[in-house]
Amino acid sequence: MIRDNNRGASLIAAVFLILVLSFLGWVMLSMSTLASRESVNELYSARAYYDACSAADVRIIQLDRGKIDAKLFYQFEQGSVMVDARQEATDYWQLITTATNGSDGSADYAKRRLIVKFKK
Repeated sequence: MIRDNNRGASLIAAVFLILVLSFLGWVMLSMSTLASRESVNELYSARAYYDACSAADVRIIQLDRGKIDAKLFYQFEQGSVMVDARQEATDYWQLITTATNGSDGSADYAKRRLIVKFKK
C-alpha cells in the first residue's frame, strides 16, 4: 500500500525538472542573443567612427593642398559622412565630421561625430 501513494511523485518531479531546464535554456538563449546584438552594434559604431576619422584625414589633406570647400559629402557602401570645414582664425581650422552607418531607425544604425581642430 505504501507503494501506491508514491506513484505520482516521480511524474511531478520529472515535469518540474523539465520546466526548470526549459527556463534555464530560455535564459541562456536570451543572453546569447543580447550578446550577439551588442557585438553587431559595436561593429557598426566602429565603422561609423573610422569613416569619420578617414573623412577628416582626407579633408585635412585637401585643405593642405588648397581645396577650400565648406562642406563635403562622402557616400560609402555601408553609410555616409558629412564634413563641415570652418576657418576659425588665420591658419586655424575646425572640422566637424558626422558619419552614419546603416539606415536610420534600423538595428544597424550608428552615428558618430568627430571634431578636429588643427593649424594649417
